[in-house]
Order: sequence, then structure tokens, then C-alpha cells
Amino acid sequence: MSRRRPAGSGFIGGGAPFTVSVVVNDGYGVVTAVGEIDRETSSKLSAAIARAAVTAHSIELDLGAVRFMDSQGLRAIVEAQSSVGTDRSFRIIEASPQVHRLLEVTGLAEVFSPDLVSDGGDE
Repeated sequence: MSRRRPAGSGFIGGGAPFTVSVVVNDGYGVVTAVGEIDRETSSKLSAAIARAAVTAHSIELDLGAVRFMDSQGLRAIVEAQSSVGTDRSFRIIEASPQVHRLLEVTGLAEVFSPDLVSDGGDE
């Protein structure tokens, strides 16, 4: 029988909490996520981006400490970009190797983080 953590517990994997913070300064918002972004935590990321969008004209995501992200995390980011509109800047400024690979495989790296796109350097 598999053990399941309580829904909405805020805990991931081996018991480490998912955290997301928002800092807005002079119209620039940085949303920083730590942990795993999945079905249970993606709504917290969406809510944090929405909070930043209230006052920020530029929103940057720091996903450098995200150990895992599934399709729900991708969906949260795609929907967030749509909701902030074209009059605001929205990009990923840092991505862990796992998130970076997911963005590249799905073709979203060029959309959200052109500075992080691999040059294909396996040659």
C-alpha cells in the first residue's frame, strides 16, 4: 500500500517544503521558487506570480532551486505569461538543470528564457 501525503500539505518528496517568495521593487518583481513544482504546488506558484503582477511591470522567475517540475508547473508558467499580458516583461532568469532541460525539450526555453538556451554544445 502506498503512503500519500495530505493534499495541500506544502511538503514534497522527502518532507522538504515547497516555498515561493515575491519581491517587488521599483516595478520589478522577482518570484523565487524552491522545491518541486507539481500538481500540488503549482497553484502556489501561480498565486505568487499573480501577486507580483499587481504592481510589477517586469516579472522574473527564479527557478534555480527547483528540483522537479512537471506539466502542471509548465502550465502555471504558460498561463501566467498569458495573464500578465503583452505590456509586461515576463521571463525566467534562472533555471535548475532539471527545469532547463524540461524547457528545452518542450521548446519553451526560447520563449521564457532566451539567455538560458543551450547552444547545442555537445559537439
